[in-house]
Order: sequence, then structure tokens, then C-alpha cells
Amino acid sequence: MSFRKRNITLSQSGVPNTPSPPKPIPSPGIRPSPVSGTQITSTGTASLDKLLAVGGLALGSSLVIEEEGTTDFSSSLLRCFAAEGVLQGHAVFVVAPEGSMILPGEVEEKGSRGKSREAEEKMKIAWRYERLGAFEGRDRGMRIIFASRNFGARFSDLLHDHDLHSLLPERLLITMAGVPQRQPGALPAGDSDPPALETTSFCHAYDLTKRLSIPPTNIPLTYLSPAQSLSEISPFNQIISTLTTYLISNPQTPTRLLIPSLLSPLFYPPSSSQPHHVLNFIHSLRSLLRITPALTIMISWPLALYPRTLPLTRWVETLLDGVILLQPFPHAYSIESEPTTPTSGGNAKDDEKMQGLLKVLKAPVLSERGVGVGGLGVGNGEDMAFAVGRKRFIIRPFHLPPVEGEEETATTTEEKKKAKDLEF
Repeated sequence: MSFRKRNITLSQSGVPNTPSPPKPIPSPGIRPSPVSGTQITSTGTASLDKLLAVGGLALGSSLVIEEEGTTDFSSSLLRCFAAEGVLQGHAVFVVAPEGSMILPGEVEEKGSRGKSREAEEKMKIAWRYERLGAFEGRDRGMRIIFASRNFGARFSDLLHDHDLHSLLPERLLITMAGVPQRQPGALPAGDSDPPALETTSFCHAYDLTKRLSIPPTNIPLTYLSPAQSLSEISPFNQIISTLTTYLISNPQTPTRLLIPSLLSPLFYPPSSSQPHHVLNFIHSLRSLLRITPALTIMISWPLALYPRTLPLTRWVETLLDGVILLQPFPHAYSIESEPTTPTSGGNAKDDEKMQGLLKVLKAPVLSERGVGVGGLGVGNGEDMAFAVGRKRFIIRPFHLPPVEGEEETATTTEEKKKAKDLEF
């Protein structure tokens, strides 16, 4: 009989050990959503990113901004969207006249990194001293036992204090989603890390009064224009062919397409407003979004020329993924209105005076859960308002200020009766 030892794995000779494929390097300005895990990019406006369902504009989706009246507040959102793409190294295409898109400048950070480190260390020390009085009586002896057994550091990391009136910061949600976050000023993990990914912000802050100087290493803006012919050929064919050629040759490059004031007679020929030309153009954009997931589109639609009562406007809203409506206030109200924050008093800055209402008519639904508006705790059932100041675009909940003298008129008769009773 032949004997063989058991529990011995047989060696596979001749099979080489194949190394695991390297993980793809994430593109700058793109990260998974902390809500649904889909790949998102920033719109360039932090308040708009928080208002959308997934914390930004999802890759492969489109957003149209409709605006009532003759104002041009939507151009600020498009300019920030284009500036964010330039700073992140994305390819940005603009359907507008050459040189008409003026990008806002980036806000300069005040203070140095050294000061931020010192402030962070002071906050850590203050938090540790604050926890010294957290236990009373019998719990104090337990704290001494933990400290004597060198469990103090572990216990402080295991148990945290929570505030039920506030939400977790977005940074922690992103960390839980699996996105590596590097501390400010920290060195790369290895020598093989590229220097371009050392510190890249997801959303930059912009100053609308300044102009952005495009770095020489980034991709400049590419302007597209429709055909200015009077023939029956669609004027949008040239735009679609240029985009298709670029996306086929660069499928992995994040690309942004901006179309300010679609069908404006200042730039588009008269034949472009025909429904069969416009709808074919929108269908072509939808096909590009589905084929190339790295493409995002933002369009502004002037309701003064094409109101929502027209079937063409309704078709555009149906075909695109997200729709936002801007309703500016009358000029007198936007100038003389009080700020929405009750603690700011009557002397408020121009940035805090709301200039119109913002309504999300349609939000991109990218999961089976049907994620709606306010995925990060903003805009859940509230009326939203916007304001375009000298330096930024703000979106916040809108509340009417209290009417002066409303309570006085309700209690005037009762006070008069009490005053008569007190008179002798």
C-alpha cells in the first residue's frame, strides 16, 4: 500500500504568477458620490453641488438652466462650470462666439498652511481638555482605569461626541465612500505618485470680478459655432461632428460642453429654431452622453424667447436629464429687500440679499432608489433662492422676513382694555 500525507496542497508547476493589474489613476476633479457611488464632477458652485442629488453633476448627464425675464444670472453658473473644468484639466467646449466666455478668477487663500496646522493642533488640544470633564462620579474611576491600562487613546478614538442637530461633514462621507483624502501639506505615499495629484480640490471658489489666467499646462477653451447658412441642412451638424471626433480619439478625457443661451438670435441662424433641427441636436447630445460617460453638458435656455408654454421647451425639458428654473425678483425688491438671515440685521451686504427663486424642476435619477434633490441635506422640501453678488453665486433656503407691526395690531385692543382697568 502506498501512503501519502494528507492536507498537503499540490503545487501547480508551470503556471506563472500573474501580477494584479494596476489600479487606474482617478482623473482630477472626479470622485465617487458619497450618496450613490456614481462618478461626479463639480459644477464650480459649491451651493449648486449640494443642491443636486449626488453632490455634483454626474458624469454622462446634462443640466439645463432656464431663466425668466431679460436678466442673465445663468451665465454666472456657466462661467464657473467652465472655469472649474479648466482648472481641473478637463476639455471644455463652448458653443459661443470666439472669446465671449470670460472665466472668473480663483479666490486666493488667505493665510499659510503653517497657520492652518497650528489652528488644527490647537483644536485637537482643546478637544482633549474638553473631554476631561465629560465623566462625573462613578465614571471618573473608569476613566482612571482606562488611563492606567493605556486605553485612553484607544477609547478616545472609539467613542466620539455627536450633535443631533448637525450633519456629518462631506469630507467624512467621501472617506467612507473609499476616496483617499490627503491631508494639507502631506507628502505623497510613495515616490511613484505623480505630482499632479498631490493636492487637487474638488470645487474651487471663484471671484466674479476677476479673470482667470489659464495655466499653460491646462487645455484652453475650444469654441464651436453653428453653420450660418440658409440651407435646409441642420446648423448643428458641424458641432456634433467636431464633438464626436474628439470623444472618439479621447474617450477617457473628462469633457465639458457649455451652450449659453441656446437658440439666441444673436448667434444662431433663423433655421436653427425649427423643432426638427433642435430636437435632432438634443437627441445627438443624448447619444453622446450615453456612449461617452466622461461627458457632461450644461445649457442655458432663455424663457423670454421660448417660454414653457411652447411644446419645444417642454420637449427640451423631457430629453435632458436635469432642469433648473431661475425666477428673478423685481428690480425694486432685489435692491431694497432685507436679508433672509434673521440675525444679520438691517445692514446686510449685497451678497446676502436674495435676487430670485430657484426651483429644481427635474433632477437626474441615476439609481434604482430614485435619488431626488438635496442628497447632502440641502433643499429638502424648502423654497430655494439665489443671489449673484460681486464675487460669488449663492443658493440658500428662502424665508420671508417677519412683517413689522403684525403682532401689534393683534394685541392692540387687549392692551387698551388693560390700560383702562389700571387707570384710577
